[in-house]
Amino acid sequence: MTKAMIAISKVHTIFLKKLVYVTILLPIFLSSCISKEYILKKGERVSIPGKDIVMGGILYRPKKTKLKSPAIIILHGWSKYDTKPVEITALDAWSLSREGYVTLALSMRGWNPTGGKDDCGGKQPRDVMDALDWLAQQPDVNPQQLGLLGYSQGGQNALLCAALTDKLKAVVAYFPVIELERWAETTDNDGIRNWYIPNVCSKDGGIKSKSPLYVADKINAPTLLVQGEQDTRVPAEQSIMMEKAMRISGKNVRLHLVKGGTHSPQSDNAEWKDARKLVKEFFKTNLR
Repeated sequence: MTKAMIAISKVHTIFLKKLVYVTILLPIFLSSCISKEYILKKGERVSIPGKDIVMGGILYRPKKTKLKSPAIIILHGWSKYDTKPVEITALDAWSLSREGYVTLALSMRGWNPTGGKDDCGGKQPRDVMDALDWLAQQPDVNPQQLGLLGYSQGGQNALLCAALTDKLKAVVAYFPVIELERWAETTDNDGIRNWYIPNVCSKDGGIKSKSPLYVADKINAPTLLVQGEQDTRVPAEQSIMMEKAMRISGKNVRLHLVKGGTHSPQSDNAEWKDARKLVKEFFKTNLR
């Protein structure tokens, strides 16, 4: 390895350390004291074929149902690449399965056990499409009742995916990235601004193609945006822009601003608990 390559590697490592988490993944639906290990054992580890990769996920099914059930895919936010954020969103998937849904916590491109590299919303939305097609074919799933829930970058990809298909009946995006150029200008995170956006998001199609704002008119599924008012990682103006764009296009959209909320849906916070109830009611209304 040359001195120049070593220097670049050191810079990359420094920026990843500064980047930390674009979203702090907490189980917002989990209200009991049941352990993470117990919940992970209850899930079925599945492999899902994509166009050029194999995706990994954790599947949960509702208890004792004779009917085909509505289904929800849950997408994690950005995390360090050597972690498995799908094991955190699995906690939400388990909890929602107890509400009567077949749920799939999906590992996005770039994070184990899914292959490929993180591309900041490039191929990832089409990966989610492939996962939706796979989920719709499961014998206990009603293919007419499919939903998506995503956090941060997962919310971004949920919205980008929703612009590609009419198969979805409900989309929930928690503090999603909406317009990447403006995100670079307003985030308080130096790693996002100085490394992630120029070195990942700007590649392979550019940032406009990865910004849900520009496909707001193509999203036909009822959409709920949940955003912390005090979020400085992905500022609230991102969701405000998306709501405005979708309303101008005559779309079914609602924005719920969490008073005092940051980029972390704290499970013990009353405002986030209200948001959780709203999300459950949203899915109940649109997926039943």
